[in-house]
Amino acid sequence: MRVFRLNDERSSTSYKVLMYCLICSNGNIPSPCIGACQQLTCRGNPSAICIPDPCNNCSIRFENHQGEPVVCGMDKCKSQKPDHTDHQEHVGEFACGNPSLRYVYNIFTFKCESFLYTKCEGPDVYFRSVFDCQDQCTGSMCESSQPKTCENTCASMTCPYLTGALCQVNLCTCQPEFYDPVSMEKVLCNKVHPVCQQQRSLVHNQMVKSIKSSDNSKRWKQLPVCDEKGDFIPQQCFKKMCWCVDGIGNTIHNSQKLLSNSYQSIDCMKNITTGAVITFSFLEDYDMYAKNKEENVKRLISNGLIKLSPDFSRILKRVTVQRGSIKVSVELEASSREDFPQVASHANLLESQIRDGFTVDMDGKLMTANKDSVETTLTFEPQESPEKATKLDGGTISQRTIIIIIIVVCAAIFLLFIIIMICAKRRSSRSKEADLMTVENVHQPNSCYFKNEACDLKDEQVDDKKDEKS
Repeated sequence: MRVFRLNDERSSTSYKVLMYCLICSNGNIPSPCIGACQQLTCRGNPSAICIPDPCNNCSIRFENHQGEPVVCGMDKCKSQKPDHTDHQEHVGEFACGNPSLRYVYNIFTFKCESFLYTKCEGPDVYFRSVFDCQDQCTGSMCESSQPKTCENTCASMTCPYLTGALCQVNLCTCQPEFYDPVSMEKVLCNKVHPVCQQQRSLVHNQMVKSIKSSDNSKRWKQLPVCDEKGDFIPQQCFKKMCWCVDGIGNTIHNSQKLLSNSYQSIDCMKNITTGAVITFSFLEDYDMYAKNKEENVKRLISNGLIKLSPDFSRILKRVTVQRGSIKVSVELEASSREDFPQVASHANLLESQIRDGFTVDMDGKLMTANKDSVETTLTFEPQESPEKATKLDGGTISQRTIIIIIIVVCAAIFLLFIIIMICAKRRSSRSKEADLMTVENVHQPNSCYFKNEACDLKDEQVDDKKDEKS
């Protein structure tokens, strides 16, 4: 199905109609599907979106907010957790998409249990919230009480460190709760979240908004794929185009590849952010506010960062102050692998704060950072490349296996060389022994010449025989 926008526009005082031309790839004449989805819902998945197909007599299909097909008519209370061992081993983490929190009803414990679901585990036929699971399978949304009538307190609340978080009022407690809109995991709003998780939530909300407003320009925008910790998966794909990204989601130069399917690997390496240097400046005069007070300025900035997030105390390596109005350099470094994700997220946090107006109170003078002066330099630590590295006879073997094979072959060659040298040495020794035996035989006395008398007698007898014949 192809849609073409024509240049013709018709307008009136109350409306404007843009003329479009719809061409069906199957040769059918498109049908007007006005009202085809009215009063239609997906049984078992009421949040699914109804989409008519004008090229196939307005046949109906249901999709989720990511454009993936949804199965309707299933009894979700009978669904079971998928078996993770059924995954195809050759399918990479990138191909399974973002993990999302789902719920199933355990018929033995009579409780709703959560797990992380990906599209590699088959159709999404699971509950998206514990409240829906309990409401449909136990008959009560709340475990120990009945649902309450609550005010919409979410209307005036935001999540500072995950601006794309979804706010929902808990109808059992009337307390607002924030969730990651993609994974549907509950999030803490006083904690800094990974960069991938932040970008993913914002893109997801844009896609949902475009679907509700019928704006298809952003509906199929590429949704960043994050791992279970919220970090970028090295290989990102949109349809059949894939590319490699660094620790903060930037595309690696010349890494884009058009593949035959989105399940192929392009062997991206995982670049983890290990360090960051954020430089910015205050416009105040250095001699008046910072000269001979550098240590005080450093302390004020360090305290301001820790106030933003206590995790700054673990990754803050040093703060330097120098001339250039008042030029400040903040250096972040991870001391352990557990802190690697914190570096990128906190560098992103500080950069955002500077652009929003990062302030320091210097002896009663409120100094505001110049939002246009901020620059960030990141340091990455390349991880081991993916296991699939070299193809042999249509298959794949790991780099580790290749190294082992090379070591074994080298050892075999070395052993063969030693054996050849030993055999050559033995052969040489035997040859020398044979030569010595030959020399000894040459010097032994000949029996014919050992006694002169016997030899002379033998010669005389031979001569007599010759005379007789003659």
